[in-house]
Amino acid sequence: MVINSNQKLNLLETIFSLAISSDNRWIISGSFAEIRVWDIFQRKITHIFTEAHESNIHYNPYNYQGSIYGLAISSDNRYVVSASADKTIKVWDLKERLNVFVLEEAHQGI
Repeated sequence: MVINSNQKLNLLETIFSLAISSDNRWIISGSFAEIRVWDIFQRKITHIFTEAHESNIHYNPYNYQGSIYGLAISSDNRYVVSASADKTIKVWDLKERLNVFVLEEAHQGI
């Protein structure tokens, strides 16, 4: 299935990671400091977790510290877990649209 969006992508919106929900309803994409929630049936973005990782980092083409390289969705499709080059792992509540908790220095970096 191809998802068409009226939004034009730019370099800041390069997708580094993807996950799909177990009910095939949602696609979650990770880019530079953003997590996007796509509704497959409606073929549109329904929510963006902006500045998901390292909100104080400003983009430059040589610094991917806030880039989200890993995503997973819980089996009940309620939570998204993201891992970033900023060495954090974050858990997001898709229903409430908020960050639940953060694990700092959770890995060596990606």
